[in-house]
Amino acid sequence: MIRKATYADIPQMRYLWEQCFDDPLNFVDFIYDNHIILPEQTYVIEDNLRIVSMATALDCHFSFRDNRIPAVYLFGIAILPEYESRGFMSNLIARIEMDARARGVQMAVLLPGGKIFQNFYTKRGYHSDFGVRILQLRSGMIGDTPEPDTAVIFNDQDKIDMEEVYAIREAALYEVPHLEWEADMLLNVYFDAIAYGESMALYKGTYGASYALYGMQGRSMYIREILGTNEESTRVLLAEIVNQFDPRSVKMRLPIGAGLLPFEGIKKNGYGMSKSFSTDRPLSDLAPYMNLMFD
Repeated sequence: MIRKATYADIPQMRYLWEQCFDDPLNFVDFIYDNHIILPEQTYVIEDNLRIVSMATALDCHFSFRDNRIPAVYLFGIAILPEYESRGFMSNLIARIEMDARARGVQMAVLLPGGKIFQNFYTKRGYHSDFGVRILQLRSGMIGDTPEPDTAVIFNDQDKIDMEEVYAIREAALYEVPHLEWEADMLLNVYFDAIAYGESMALYKGTYGASYALYGMQGRSMYIREILGTNEESTRVLLAEIVNQFDPRSVKMRLPIGAGLLPFEGIKKNGYGMSKSFSTDRPLSDLAPYMNLMFD
């Protein structure tokens, strides 16, 4: 039986999550104790009063310039191994899509989590549309960048305003077809990142405004997203982050053909998938951008 979850289901949902995903325990606690996943957003399949499969539908938008299309992000799709290959997940996804259509949602998006799952979703009408650009910072790429004229805020939850981050992000991505999160969901993504040991930096000054979500793996730095109101503000922030942490290497995830150093880096296609409820035409020709996901 497919139904919406209730608060009474959370212990079983927590158990299912731990069985299906290799996440640190603090992340599991974060998801449920902080109500990131709410029962009314999650669908479950029961078998003999046991929850054997679940998926969560988070509302978002697909945005490009002044156009905003209601979308739903499918997240935390899980099934106990002994119930695989019995059509449970297909039925669960179909039910979520049906309910989303009834609410006026026009598309569903997701991260496939590997080639096997990508093939599974492709058979159910999803296209590998979303891509990112991976840029390895090399010597001289941000040379002659001025120092910040105001202090950069590093990982201070009291001073980093997600409404400001949201405004910077949407200004930076205005000309880029992208998945848009509201400010409250960006805050959840930020807390999600903290659970994984990542940090955020924010710059606001005469050069513009920019932010970055980043982490360290030994002496290597990865920047999950860095965007600004213009390229100069983004360069200023990047140079300051590099100056502060002095990493051996820096790898960044950026929009294709936009953002910092738009003609540098390697395109990575198939990062995210989408399914339009009104057309079979894929979005890949638009080079859409999906990032800062629960993944």
